[in-house]
Amino acid sequence: MTDLQQKFLQLAKQREEVIKQLKEINEAIEPVMTELGADTYLQCEEGLVFKIKKWGGQFVVPKTLEYVRTKREDEKRGTLSKKEAQEQGFLL
Repeated sequence: MTDLQQKFLQLAKQREEVIKQLKEINEAIEPVMTELGADTYLQCEEGLVFKIKKWGGQFVVPKTLEYVRTKREDEKRGTLSKKEAQEQGFLL
């Protein structure tokens, strides 16, 4: 087996693990978001603001709720506008 083939198999295996973890996280976060409710805003210790909202349909897996957040410093934009977060009383 070549180094390139080994690299592919290693990356494919890692990818499968990440997909499995993401599925488990999605299953765990859904009831938490449901309990918190749509239109709930939260701010983490990094200063990012999250908003739980009704799902907009961007993903193949149907969901009833999703969250959006403000951008990190190294990102071009977030999925929640800075203006909306500030209007909700968060300091950014």
